[in-house]
Parts: sequence; structure tokens; C-alpha cells
Amino acid sequence: MSFLLRRLGSAAIVLIGVTLVTFGLIQLTGDPLAAMVPPEASPQTRLLVQQELGLDQPLPVQYLRFLTNAVHGNFGNSVRDPVSAMSLVLQRLPNTFELIGLSLLMALVAGGGLGIVAAWSKLRVIQAVAETIGLFGQVMPEFWLGVVLILLFAVQVRLFPASGHEGLRSLVLPSLTLSAYPLAMIMRLMRSSLLEVRHRDFIRTANGKGLDPATVLSRHALRNALIPIVAYLGVQVARLLGGSIIVETVFGYPGMGLLAVQAIADRDLPIIQAFMVVVALTVVIASLCSDALVVAVDPRISHA
Repeated sequence: MSFLLRRLGSAAIVLIGVTLVTFGLIQLTGDPLAAMVPPEASPQTRLLVQQELGLDQPLPVQYLRFLTNAVHGNFGNSVRDPVSAMSLVLQRLPNTFELIGLSLLMALVAGGGLGIVAAWSKLRVIQAVAETIGLFGQVMPEFWLGVVLILLFAVQVRLFPASGHEGLRSLVLPSLTLSAYPLAMIMRLMRSSLLEVRHRDFIRTANGKGLDPATVLSRHALRNALIPIVAYLGVQVARLLGGSIIVETVFGYPGMGLLAVQAIADRDLPIIQAFMVVVALTVVIASLCSDALVVAVDPRISHA
């Protein structure tokens, strides 16, 4: 419990740091009023909007106001639509979670299976094929892979839609694209972890008792090999959220990543702020869940 409490304290510091970095980067982008007030507006109108948004205050006061708004989830209305920026981001959040969840599931099933085959199989050919697939996923750019999948399976074969959100079929191609890199990393982690524990004493003891290889793998080897995989998943959520911006843009998928790209093009600062805070909170929660799962798998870590 003390381990998780320490991690919770670290997460709070991280969130404050994210808000500080977000506020600083927004200040460096130029005059926030440029996207909120028409160019032909009078100086009186600009001054009125500036006072209403608190932009006439010193930077420390503006940051405290921004931090208070972040705690309450209130970033004002979108510049493009007269709707709460946070509500627009939260409307797209389930779509992004669907994409990331299916991508992680694909990566775990395929990457874990390939890692087990690469480490446990005695056939060199099978090991080479599994390692080649893992290397392919690591070096393949997501934007290029997404375009290739669209050309093959949406244009040529017409098996899946090229864009939109029309149920599970529209998630297949974006999820395949987004899962390529974590699939490769999970495969390599699973392979290296199994190779590390394969020759340990408890595995030799299990083999000496006459247990069949499948039982040794499932009951003894995998439990220890899963620790780095579970720890990696917490980190990977952050990368998947970043990768979803590219994937959602390529496939026209209506997630919050595509919303963020459109907000950047429109200089819609309220949506950008809401997006950054939601992403940071999601990453911190995923990291905490990952830490809790690691402790559940191996309680010795909390004492260490």
C-alpha cells in the first residue's frame, strides 16, 4: 500500500508539471487573442475579451487560473463551436479508448504468442520468422503502414472501410496500424524474459518433477516473464495516445487525436488545453494501474 501511495504522490507531481509545461508552450505560440477575436475587431473589443479571459493579468496569476480550471475541467468554450471544450474532448474519448484498447489487445495476443514461440520453440525457422515480424513492427512508420493498409484492404479488396467510425469493421485497420510497434516490443520483451527464466532453478525443478512443457510454461515461466510486459503496458499507453493522433488523422477516425489536430490548425486553445490535461490524466492512471498489476504479480517489488 505504501508503494502505491508513493506512486500516487509522484503522479500528482507529474500532473502539475504537465499543466506547467502546457501553459508555457501555449504562451510561446503567440497571442492567444489572434484566434479568438476577428482581425477587424476594435481595440475596445480586444481589451474586453482580454479582461474576460484574464489575459491582462501577470503570468503567475494566469497559471493559477489555468490550474484551477484544469482541476474543475473548465477551459471555456471552443473557438470554433460555442460548446464546452472539455465536453468536446470527452465526447471523442470513448472512440480513442476503443482504438487503443483493441490495439493493445492485438499487441498482447499476437506479440505475446510470437514471443513465446520465439523463446520456447526449438525450431530455428520459427524463431527467425517471429523475430522478423517483431523487427518489421519496430521499423515501420505508422503513417506509411496506415496508407498501405488502406490501399490493400479498403481500395483493392474493399474488405474494411477506409475512414469513419462504423462499428468494429472500421476499427480493424486503425488498430492494426497502431498495434504494430507495441506488438514488436511485447514480442521482444516476452522472448527475452522467457529466455532469461528458462534456465533458472525453479524451471529445472519443475522439469525434474516430470511436468509437461506446457504446464511448466503456463504455471512457472510466464508468471515471471509477465512482469516486464505489465510494466511496459503502463508506459505504452502514453505512446499509443501519441500514435493515435497520427492514426486517427490518416484514417479520418473521429477520436480526440483528430480533434486535437483540427484544434491546432484552428488555434483553438481551449480544446488543446483540455486535450493535454485529459491525456496526462489518462497516462498517469494507466501508469498507476500498471504499477498495481506489477505488485500483484510479484509482491516483492512493493517491499523493494
